[in-house]
Amino acid sequence: MTRSLKGLIFALMLSVFFGIDAHAANAAAQETAQARDMESKAPSTADGQPVPRDAETVWIGLPLVNSDGKTIGTVAGILRDNEGIVREVTAETGGVMGFFTRRRAIPVERIVPEEKRIVVPMTDQEIEEMPEPGDAARQ
Repeated sequence: MTRSLKGLIFALMLSVFFGIDAHAANAAAQETAQARDMESKAPSTADGQPVPRDAETVWIGLPLVNSDGKTIGTVAGILRDNEGIVREVTAETGGVMGFFTRRRAIPVERIVPEEKRIVVPMTDQEIEEMPEPGDAARQ
């Protein structure tokens, strides 16, 4: 039995037994199911942590550190999909004094957030091979 059918049956039972509006009860059941679906779709980071809802304010500006412990750049942005789920971190790497920097899109599943930095357990070469944000080649 699908979730929506279960929700409808539950709403009807509530309306019969408690006199609750079946339509309102069904709407509440659908909202709960949608919230559960969003949680199950949400990616986690490489160490299994859930992505914070306020990733933009928490992660942007933090230094990025590679697998060797070397600082390779900073978090320049967060990319969300059409459903608002964080999918990628935009890394700004290289450059001198803000010039000649490159942006790379790193999947959120490949990062390990720490309190004051984000670890990207990849080599410099692997990071440079990551696509640029919005690159159609990765789709």
